[in-house]
Amino acid sequence: MSSKHHYIAVIDFGSQFAHLIARRIRQHGVLAKIFLPDVNPADYADCSGIILSGGPKSTIAEDAVSYDHRLFESKVPILGLCYGHQLIALHFGGTVAKGKTKEYGQADLAIKKSDPIFHALDKKQRVWMSHWDVVTKIPAGFEVIGSTIDCPIAAMRNVAKRIWSFQF
Repeated sequence: MSSKHHYIAVIDFGSQFAHLIARRIRQHGVLAKIFLPDVNPADYADCSGIILSGGPKSTIAEDAVSYDHRLFESKVPILGLCYGHQLIALHFGGTVAKGKTKEYGQADLAIKKSDPIFHALDKKQRVWMSHWDVVTKIPAGFEVIGSTIDCPIAAMRNVAKRIWSFQF
């Protein structure tokens, strides 16, 4: 019998959507629990997966949200969204910078590589962007799996580490 509980840990970096993410997960019959970024990852070590939310701050600002770096030692899949996408890039040695344009609203995502996370989706998807910063260089071991006109690294993955992240 597995010691894992069937819930997703949502790490809330201040996004207005963190509770909506958790609610949507629950609507699909899976428990979701919300944690603050500086909580000891031992508090959610028994989860089945981790989602890093977006947030209003910049990952490259002096007042970036502090987090417990051990969360990336988890053996469960991790999905980073917006701020979480940029945090993953920085944590693993990529770079983040101010984008050429602030994006807020709909954008067209071009799926560049086949991936189970995009199962049954068309190669073009309408997504919602809300950011100024962008990942400008992916970390070693990651690959780009989706882009938009203004965001060449809109989706990336590291299959070996079981990490996916989206700017949207």
